[in-house]
Amino acid sequence: MVAVKKLAGMVLGLVLAAGPVWAQSQTPLGAIKKMQQLPITGVNIVESDKGTFFVSANGRFVFKGPIFDMWNGQPISTMEEVEKIVNRLDLKKIGVDLEGLSTFILGKGPREVVVFASPECPHCHQVLQQAAGLTEQFTFRIVVFPVSQKALPLAKKVWCAGPEKGLPALLAQKYDGLPEGQCDISPMQKTLVVARVLSIPAVPFLIRDDGQTHKGALNDLAGWLAGQPIKEAKK
Repeated sequence: MVAVKKLAGMVLGLVLAAGPVWAQSQTPLGAIKKMQQLPITGVNIVESDKGTFFVSANGRFVFKGPIFDMWNGQPISTMEEVEKIVNRLDLKKIGVDLEGLSTFILGKGPREVVVFASPECPHCHQVLQQAAGLTEQFTFRIVVFPVSQKALPLAKKVWCAGPEKGLPALLAQKYDGLPEGQCDISPMQKTLVVARVLSIPAVPFLIRDDGQTHKGALNDLAGWLAGQPIKEAKK
């Protein structure tokens, strides 16, 4: 919440700094109450005492909604709709085939969960360790996603090791014993393209079976999968 208020203040400050005509009483935004980043490059949704606005990242452009979410087929004009609609993804509906990505399967449960994870990511390791204890209730589709160029060589190594060796290494975050070798990395290349299209900002990135998404550390995976409010992750 502190970060949200700080960002809101920065945006409002940029708006007010645009010129002398932008006295605080004259800004179209009014007093900002809440702000949330949208999965659109450079656009935030802002709730103020004057209504709900969409604001460019630098504070220069402000426009009213609604905007239309083509992936979910619904209009968005309020903060509540952002939380209910925008933070949900139906991969099948938008044509993402997980079978064609660099995906390992963990578990055999009836509910399917997608996890984008990078091998060197400690928060990914934390989530995957929790997932390993939920394999009777869930099937986890773990997408090996090199979140940076630095992570790419290790991600390739894990993927080329296959599910028998690569998946256990990913779960344990121990890679020294993995064999060196070449393999078809086109699924990982497709993963990079899909991650860019989906605007995945960080890992771990999870998609629950109802489409709800979560990015970053997650201290209580079982609770989140049960629909409980997210608890603060351990630092």
